[in-house]
Amino acid sequence: MSFNLSDSTALKNVKTRIEQIEGFQQNSTDNIDNKFNEASFKLKEEYKKISDKLEDDYQLIKWLSIIGFSTTLVTLLGILWKFKKYVDQKLKEKFDTIIDEKEATILQVIETQDKEKNILQNKKILVITGENGDDTFLRNFLKKRGFQRENITYQKVNSYQNINENYDAIFANNDKENLDENLTDQYFENSNDKTVLFYYNTTREPYKTTNDKVLQKLSFANSPTQIYGNLIDLFRHQEIL
Repeated sequence: MSFNLSDSTALKNVKTRIEQIEGFQQNSTDNIDNKFNEASFKLKEEYKKISDKLEDDYQLIKWLSIIGFSTTLVTLLGILWKFKKYVDQKLKEKFDTIIDEKEATILQVIETQDKEKNILQNKKILVITGENGDDTFLRNFLKKRGFQRENITYQKVNSYQNINENYDAIFANNDKENLDENLTDQYFENSNDKTVLFYYNTTREPYKTTNDKVLQKLSFANSPTQIYGNLIDLFRHQEIL
């Protein structure tokens, strides 16, 4: 059912005719013909039918509006869901492309991390400090950075002491110029061929040596922030010696 302009015009005409008849009845005398009453009754019925029809149309329009809105919402949700699936697929394709293009780089990063982990877990270090020096900072530092405590030996020295183990590195802790460099050389000379030397000094005094063997295996740091990176790089360099 639907309501159109002709229905509205018919309704107006019916109302007008009813009003005319009712007005005529009010002004008539007792001799009004029964035909007028019959006509009035019929017109009122017609008016009621049209009114009921319009009410039905109105309710139908309301329901159609509700259904239409719901359908629109469902349609919108469907579109959003399809869009989400499209975006997810594109992101996956992009990620796969990046993985393919950067595979070598990613594998290199993983390999580097594995090597660093191996260094932290397995490298043995002999830390020598002058007899009056302080190795408290280094004990805490190396532990926090992941070096294994059981692989590190700390010695305070004023003369050479025999090395009973094969160390991967000798860490010369000459932080405050209290470790004799000649003593450091002696320790290094008595180490195995693969041992490297790391020199730590915060006064920025360079390690004084002309020994080519030492220079090939030497790295250093003159501030705490340089220790970890330079020490790890020295161990990596050791692998190719």
